[in-house]
Amino acid sequence: MQSREIGCVLVLVLGLLASAGCGGGNVGASQSSTLSHPKALGPFTVRVGERLLSGRCEGRVVSGQPTFVLEAGQGNGATELQPVAQALTGIGLVCSYDRAGFGGSDPVADHPRPLGALLTDLRTVLAAGGFPKPYFLVGHSLGGSMVLLYAQLYPDDLVGFVSMNPGPTYHDWLRRLRPIVSRKELVENEIRPLTGGVPEEPVDTRGSDALVQKPFPQHMPYTIMYAEDCSGGTDLYCNKVVGQLEAAQRALAALSPEGRFVAVRGAGHEIWATDLDRVVAAVKHVMARSK
Repeated sequence: MQSREIGCVLVLVLGLLASAGCGGGNVGASQSSTLSHPKALGPFTVRVGERLLSGRCEGRVVSGQPTFVLEAGQGNGATELQPVAQALTGIGLVCSYDRAGFGGSDPVADHPRPLGALLTDLRTVLAAGGFPKPYFLVGHSLGGSMVLLYAQLYPDDLVGFVSMNPGPTYHDWLRRLRPIVSRKELVENEIRPLTGGVPEEPVDTRGSDALVQKPFPQHMPYTIMYAEDCSGGTDLYCNKVVGQLEAAQRALAALSPEGRFVAVRGAGHEIWATDLDRVVAAVKHVMARSK
C-alpha cells in the first residue's frame, strides 16, 4: 500500500463514516426515485432526482435469508467486489450498484461530496430497489465505513454486516498520528485526501467522530476484518502508522458487544483477493449469530 493510500483508503473509509453527520447529503431525506426493474434479477436503474444509479442483482431470493448488498471501496465501481458477489450467490440474493460517476451511474457536478450524500444514494437504492428485507451489508474500505454508518442510522433494516478494512474516523485518526508523523506527512497523506483530495472520488470525511460517538446498535452482530501488509513492509509511512490503524479498527469492533475483530495476517488491503474464503466465512458467522 502506498503512503497516499493510507489516507485515501484506510482512513477514508471510516472518516467518511461521519460525513453523514457533517452536513450535506441529508441521509434519509425524501428522494424522487424510481426503479426500472423492481424486484428483478439482473440490471436495475434507480433515479435519484435528475441522476440515475445503476446496479445488478444475482443469485436468488431464499426464504429466511437476507439480501446481501455490497459497497465497494473508494474510486471503484461495483465490479470491484464481484468475487464476493459470486461467492454469495449460492446463499441468496446479492445486489450491488455503482456510486455516482462509476459504471453506468451518472456523475455529480459538485465535489467533494460529503459522505452523507453517498449514504443518501445508498438509502435510495435500497428503498426504491424492492430488495427483500432484511439486508446484510458487505463493504470494503470507503464502502466499509458506509456499512458501519448505515448500521448506526438504520439498524432495523439489517441483520448484520461485514466491514473489510474500514479506516478510523477523521479526528480520532489525526489524534492518533500526530505524535508519530510529521506535520507534512499528516497533511499530504491524511488531511488532503480525507477532505476531498482523491481525484478518482473526492469525498470530505470531516465530522466523522461526532457520528461514531452516537450510540451504536448493541444487538446487531458484525465483523470488522483487518489486513495491511504495507506493500510487503516496503512502505515506510505505512510502517509508521499501521499499529495505530489496527488499534483504530479494533475500536470499531468494540462499539458493541456483538462486534468481532478478525485480523487476516498476510493479506493486503483487498482481503477478498487472497482470502475470499475467510470473507465468506465471516459472513456466515455473522449470519449464524443473527438467528
